[in-house]
Order: sequence, then structure tokens, then C-alpha cells
Amino acid sequence: MLGKAATIYNGLMATQTQSYGPEARGGASKTEVILSDEEINYPFIGMADVLVSLSQTSYTKYIHEVKKEGIMLVDTDLVLHHANKCIEIPATKIAIELGSVMIANMVMLGALSSLTELVTLEALTKAVKSSVPPMYFDMNVAALKRGQEFVGAIEKD
Repeated sequence: MLGKAATIYNGLMATQTQSYGPEARGGASKTEVILSDEEINYPFIGMADVLVSLSQTSYTKYIHEVKKEGIMLVDTDLVLHHANKCIEIPATKIAIELGSVMIANMVMLGALSSLTELVTLEALTKAVKSSVPPMYFDMNVAALKRGQEFVGAIEKD
């Protein structure tokens, strides 16, 4: 969704790589997305600027691949042991409040977009509209907005 929003609706370049393998059965999986306003010459990340963790396993496995000054978002319901500088987002709790645990990733995406301003909510909304079945559109957009609102409330504190 991030790559689609960035490229199609925000005019950026993007590349994505994925690592699932045996991880798809419940362990750590990884997707790397590179966004740029210039051509991307190499599709892999050395050290990430951002880490979004929706599981303890993925956090533990990939925390060492984030720059020291990087942004780290963790789902407080699923990542219980993490560095103090992580931004805690109760994504699973918010998703359940909105009707489905399956949209926790969208809560995190909304939070990420608010923190980084890499893509607009409008671009994300368009990407969701073109990607999910119509019956899930409103729920997914609500999750994006709640993620952004949660970060907005943190930044005001």
C-alpha cells in the first residue's frame, strides 16, 4: 500500500523486496520498501531509516538493521520487549476497536505516514480504494486515520 500510494498517487519512485519463506508460517517476515524522488538504482536496503514491527519475532530479528537515528514503530500489543526510543502504537487494540484485527497493519501505516510525511492520507486512501474490496474500504481508511490521529496525540504531548 505504501509503495502504491507513493508511486501512483504521490509521484515518487519505489521498489519493494519481500522475504517470507518459512517465516510465512508465523515467524518473522520482512518487506523492504525504498521510496525516492529520484531513480532507484539498487533495490535493497543496507540500514533502514524506518522499522515497523508487528511481532516480537520480527522486532528481535530486524532491530539491528535500523540506523541509530532511525524511526522505530512497534505494536504495543505484540512487541513487549523493545528499545526505549521506539514509538509505541497500540495497533492491534485500535484495529479490534474498529472491527478487525486484520487492519492493524493499516493503523501502523497511518501512524508511519503521519510521522514521516512520505505519503499523504489522500494518496493512501486512493491506494486502499484501488486495492481492497469495497466492503472493507471504510474500515481500512478508518484504520489509517486512527493511526495518524494516535501519532498526532503523541506529538502534542
